[in-house]
Amino acid sequence: MKIFKLVVKIFFGLVLAATVLVGVYVGYFVVAYSRIGNVEITVEKDSEVSASLITTNTDYTITTYNIGFGAYNPDFSFFMDAGQMVDEGLESDYHGQYVSGVRGKAENREVVLSDTNGAIDTINTISPDFMFFQEVDVQSTRSFFVNQQAMMVEEWQDYQLTFTKNFHCAYIAYPFNDPMGAVQSGLLTMSKYDISSANRIELPIASDLSKFTDLDRCIVVNRFSLQGSDKQLVMINVHLSAYDEGGLIRQAQLETLTKIMAAEYRLGNYVIAGGDWNHVLTDFATTNSFATKQVQPEWVYYLDQADLENAESAMSNFSIVAGTNNPTCRSSDMAYIEGVNYACVIDGFVVSDNVENVSITNIDNQFAYSDHQPVSFTFSLEG
Repeated sequence: MKIFKLVVKIFFGLVLAATVLVGVYVGYFVVAYSRIGNVEITVEKDSEVSASLITTNTDYTITTYNIGFGAYNPDFSFFMDAGQMVDEGLESDYHGQYVSGVRGKAENREVVLSDTNGAIDTINTISPDFMFFQEVDVQSTRSFFVNQQAMMVEEWQDYQLTFTKNFHCAYIAYPFNDPMGAVQSGLLTMSKYDISSANRIELPIASDLSKFTDLDRCIVVNRFSLQGSDKQLVMINVHLSAYDEGGLIRQAQLETLTKIMAAEYRLGNYVIAGGDWNHVLTDFATTNSFATKQVQPEWVYYLDQADLENAESAMSNFSIVAGTNNPTCRSSDMAYIEGVNYACVIDGFVVSDNVENVSITNIDNQFAYSDHQPVSFTFSLEG
């Protein structure tokens, strides 16, 4: 009987201790939580490097690349992603089975360094005038505290830049076998031309408990003066929400973004928004033309011209510019195998009708350094 009572006391003691620990952990998240809000961003410039102003009727190239915090080599799968293989015509290893990602952080520091350098090398083959990056870690457990922003600044010392965090959270102890940890990550914009000013504008996010571990979503509005004109080129770095059941948060974010874009256009400015939209930017036929052995995931939402105009009527003066030659995003519920993972185009641009689309290309690097592939867009401003 004494032994039984001792076991019961130990059991309830452990339960009480676990409850206290969970309570402390939840309290830690609540106290640590904050939103950055709408702020002016400092433009970082090398005082010894003079940057030119933008001119009309001149071709410029911009790239956008979600670098996936340096974790997503082809072997990487992410714990928040799940999917299903198609149920016909497949070998038994894939036949209709469900798959889910496993990792919360990169395999090791060497992978992060290698992937970041690989992303840099890929962009160097294009030598763009402007660069948008998403998921750039500066001080995160998940990327072994590699400062990716510093690596890029070191590589492109003659570029001006703006950076703001859109993911800053306390230590995430999940998944238990490979916890993501604390995250400090953001949006990086780099430019060969003079950035006159920049602002961080927050976007709507979920109001439930998921907000404590989700991104502090925002856009970055970068402004460029034009030579001999009082108009501006407004370039907006975008990373909209994923994992949004029902798409309501993404719709609210789109409304915020399009109102800003339409207001700038009404002022006579040139407007380019680009990045990771977490919406498929091509039509259904094109989206499903990439070889796959997976069912289309539930997270797939489409963005078309009607969606833009439903969000803001003045968006009739804008168009979606997206490449169709290669996918820009692959499923992360399993390691990458060409022709097996679901793939689509969610990275690209939305531009005002005074911006000419010269060419757009999705760069194929076989998802070697991220679950995304970069997009290169050449444009000119109508004079």
